Amino acid sequence: MEVLRVDYFPSSQPRVLAASAKISDEHATANSLAFRAKGIEQTRAVIRVLATRPPQHVSIDHKPLSSDQYHQEGRTLLLRFLNTASPQQIQIDF
Repeated sequence: MEVLRVDYFPSSQPRVLAASAKISDEHATANSLAFRAKGIEQTRAVIRVLATRPPQHVSIDHKPLSSDQYHQEGRTLLLRFLNTASPQQIQIDF
């Protein structure tokens, strides 16, 4: 069962496709994506990003995200981390 058709998004820039957190202040270039995410404290945030290449660096509030908390699959990147009630700054460099 196909839930999300990635081909629908022909963008050459990365972007958030789906999230279990509130996303704001999204800024993208061909080589990076930055945004803020907030949710219910201590619940799992799951974010799917359109990414044409694997990430070189992923950070939350300027701290590196461990490699077991993200996974590149095809043209998407899946991030998993704990939500906080205040916005967290996410930075992905490609």
